[in-house]
Amino acid sequence: MVVFRCTHKVLKEMGLKPKELADDVGENQVLGAWYVNLLWVRGKKCLQFMHEPTAFSFLMTSVARKDIRDIGSLFEAGAVAVLADEGIDPRFLFALRRDCRNSQVATTKNRRVLGSMNEQAFVSGLWLEERVAGSPTEMVELARYLNRTILGVIDNDEPIERMREFACSTNE
Repeated sequence: MVVFRCTHKVLKEMGLKPKELADDVGENQVLGAWYVNLLWVRGKKCLQFMHEPTAFSFLMTSVARKDIRDIGSLFEAGAVAVLADEGIDPRFLFALRRDCRNSQVATTKNRRVLGSMNEQAFVSGLWLEERVAGSPTEMVELARYLNRTILGVIDNDEPIERMREFACSTNE
């Protein structure tokens, strides 16, 4: 199961209230929790995803409310694209796809992850403003850039290195 820890902005777009969510979200999920934030870039809604254990992140640009309400499918499409581009083990991608079909939404609870997300949201906005809108590889290129940025939330390491280690450890 994939757990999506959503900010209040995302929950509002989904039509959910924090008190409607399950309190007993399992913290021992094999694939870990993914934090989700809503931001606006170039006047379009974007969803930002960050993996709590590794700080690996990606952005889905120009998303509609109906897509946000089907967060599992939206996440699966984006995560598989960026992780495959990074050469992550196909067994991990298979497990991720399988677990996306059974997801749970919860509220955020790690302020350090949220702080890193805010930092990356700022960087993402600047990065995207410098490029031609709508490039088919835009999302993958941005993810590649973000995941090679050293972050304090993961002890001054690169998210891509943490994700590679994480993917290998879940396949053992």
